Amino acid sequence: MALRVAVAGGLGRMGSEIVLLALSKPDEFAVEAVGVEEADARGGKRLGEVLPVRSQAAVLTEKRLKEGLRRGKWDVLVDVTGPEAAVGFMRAAVDARVPFVSGSTGISQKALDDLGAVAKKAGVAGVWTPNFSVGVNVWWALLAKAAEALPGYDVEVVEVHHNQKRDAPSGTAARAVEVLKQSGAGPDVVHGRTGLVGARGGEIGVHAVRLGDVVGEHTAYFGANAERIEVTHRAHSRVAFAAGALTAARWVAAQKRGGLFSMADVLGVA
Repeated sequence: MALRVAVAGGLGRMGSEIVLLALSKPDEFAVEAVGVEEADARGGKRLGEVLPVRSQAAVLTEKRLKEGLRRGKWDVLVDVTGPEAAVGFMRAAVDARVPFVSGSTGISQKALDDLGAVAKKAGVAGVWTPNFSVGVNVWWALLAKAAEALPGYDVEVVEVHHNQKRDAPSGTAARAVEVLKQSGAGPDVVHGRTGLVGARGGEIGVHAVRLGDVVGEHTAYFGANAERIEVTHRAHSRVAFAAGALTAARWVAAQKRGGLFSMADVLGVA
């Protein structure tokens, strides 16, 4: 039976990719609703009226999407909004006992910790990740192993994204830094360098580049005298993220225990 899905932020850059991929797999997913902001004039329409697809899925404002959650209309909520809206959607899903996945970045660790505690108590499974890509999650695991195996090496992280991206560094790069610190690199972090900074110390350097329509590139450099190792992930299209989001949706809908999980849990690379 197809998984009934609602996608908060489903008409945005990432959300529309998830919706289109899910619609291409009707035996696995039934997209029944997409969410938009309260003031969006598309609220109340059908998906086929706003995207070039044949779908009767409802386009719902935030308030009406949360009402649908409370009525148990869907099997899983996928959230790709922003940090302010995302926490509200995830809380609403927990209150409605609906499993959820979220790829919204910029959420504080305290908010995530609080959400995880509430979800565990309620017995609701959720997945939060700064990046749905399977490859990126394997990249993080590789960085952990590299940092453990290369103590004392200089470490730099460089991320490249399209010129419309609002946050810097990316959530993926920020997570990479945390992984590296937990694995023995750092502990200090420097975001870019300018002026007479002197000799490099033991810090992790982080750099954000914004160019054209780049979907996403992340490279971690490990350098020592006479050698350098580069570990890179490049996303060729947002389909990679959409596929990961749907993988997470299938996984979380089947969970019997509550709590806030990661893509590493979904993929078994934790």
